[in-house]
Amino acid sequence: MSPQSNRIRLRRIQLGMSQEELAFKIGTSQKQISRYERNESDFTGRVLSKLADALNTTADYLLGHTDSPDREVTEDNLDPIEIELVTLLRGQSDETRQRALNVIKAMIPEAF
Repeated sequence: MSPQSNRIRLRRIQLGMSQEELAFKIGTSQKQISRYERNESDFTGRVLSKLADALNTTADYLLGHTDSPDREVTEDNLDPIEIELVTLLRGQSDETRQRALNVIKAMIPEAF
């Protein structure tokens, strides 16, 4: 199994996503996802980009160029909810921001 095929499968499982769900998100079939995961089919750059977005990771991670599946946080890759959260926090005191962070961590402990 190639690094790419293994990482697609691993990341999909980490996110609790079925092959069918991933296929729907990138506009292909479950059979094609299975082929990618078994290293029976190569994907184009366009498909790689769609896979990275759907799996909330980077193309570099899927290709084996980095071991971290996390995306670098930049203003360009924040979704509307993330932008709203940042906007709400920017005007608050450090104490309030820390309390908000603690609440978020308590809500999703597996992320930390």
